[in-house]
Amino acid sequence: SVKTYLFKGSFVDYVARQKRNKIIGDQGEEFVLQYEKDHCLPKYKNKIVPSSKQEGDGLGYDILSFDDNGNEKYIEVKTTSSGVWRSFFVTGVELERSKKEGNNYYLYRLYNFNAKKMTADLLILRGDLSRYCINPVEFEVIPK
Repeated sequence: SVKTYLFKGSFVDYVARQKRNKIIGDQGEEFVLQYEKDHCLPKYKNKIVPSSKQEGDGLGYDILSFDDNGNEKYIEVKTTSSGVWRSFFVTGVELERSKKEGNNYYLYRLYNFNAKKMTADLLILRGDLSRYCINPVEFEVIPK
């Protein structure tokens, strides 16, 4: 569906929102890291890497894991305490990484996330994310 713009003002505390998003994002990554360790073959358990924590943001994925055949899994984690159909954003780097890695790219959508109980529901999207990206919300502008 195409986004409708209302041209209505509002006041948003972007700093507070960014802090909340960072906290829940980090907790979601920890949840998925443990999930991957619990669901992989024992020989891969110690090879799973929290890439974004070790190398920083900008890789286009958060966790490097492995499937049962030893193929790399590039996992991007998106976490919300809301329901599964709540929209979310991917960066240009995440989108391009999903195109580059194809079926080795996984987006783990944690929803109904409860940080106190460390519980969540999980939806996994695999492969190129282009088919899910429907509304560009930012454009880079280069004055010439």
